[in-house]
Amino acid sequence: MMTNPAFEQAINQANYGASLIEAKDYGDAISNLSAALSFFKRLMALHTNFEEDNELSPKTSLDECMKTCSPSSDVSLDVDEEAPEGQFIYHQPIHIPAKSALSYTEGIMVSCMIIFNLAIAYHLQGLQEKDAKDITTSMVRALKLYELSFNLQREQQLDNNILFTLAIVSNLGVLHQQLQDQDSSTKCFEHVLSTLMYL
Repeated sequence: MMTNPAFEQAINQANYGASLIEAKDYGDAISNLSAALSFFKRLMALHTNFEEDNELSPKTSLDECMKTCSPSSDVSLDVDEEAPEGQFIYHQPIHIPAKSALSYTEGIMVSCMIIFNLAIAYHLQGLQEKDAKDITTSMVRALKLYELSFNLQREQQLDNNILFTLAIVSNLGVLHQQLQDQDSSTKCFEHVLSTLMYL
């Protein structure tokens, strides 16, 4: 596995941003995650010698990272006290494994995790805002970031990410509901229900 100091630096900054979400410091989390994503994007654009994704390299899924890569090593399923009553928001950020390789697939996974964490930070920041315009701005940004992370992992055909997909689609349903788009909210929750029934 190839180690790259710049890649490690981007991961460390992203994980620091995840820790700031856990500390409920959403503004600083957004700054750190945005910087990590920008840095990581430049790094990926400049790097042409990716490790081959082969059968011998360890395979990690987004779901595996969600289950094992947080400091508490469990997935938080408690209702966030900042969520509107009766709504569940998945709010546990993903910590990126320190042993991630600079391969194309790992690069896509890291991008998905950073974008997902950034969406959580904007979503939770929106719940703390007092001004209606600021609330809407944060919620719309979160919505776009959740959609970007969801689409990226689907387009790149990252395998078996049911937990990741459920967390995103559920949070999208809540966001659409908060933004008064009941039709989109219903579609999201129907998708969550059909996925759960499939399991």
